[in-house]
Amino acid sequence: GGEGAVIDYREGTAEKCLAAIGQAAVGSSSACPIKGNINARGEKIYHVPGSSSYTATRIDAGKGERWFCSVEEAEQAGWRAPRGPR
Repeated sequence: GGEGAVIDYREGTAEKCLAAIGQAAVGSSSACPIKGNINARGEKIYHVPGSSSYTATRIDAGKGERWFCSVEEAEQAGWRAPRGPR
């Protein structure tokens, strides 16, 4: 599916639908560049482009990590900025 594709669960397995959703999330990273990472303590932290941990941070959707389009969106979803120097 391309951007804006409609995913109909009746047309395939749940796994296919989840895979398509995952692909859309990965593909949207340029439009939504803020990385939502979950650290080893389970804390939800967002990283903005240019921050010290941004390049090293990898998103694992299987762990519940995700991309955000704005800081406001991340904070409303319960994520926080990293502590210390950014």
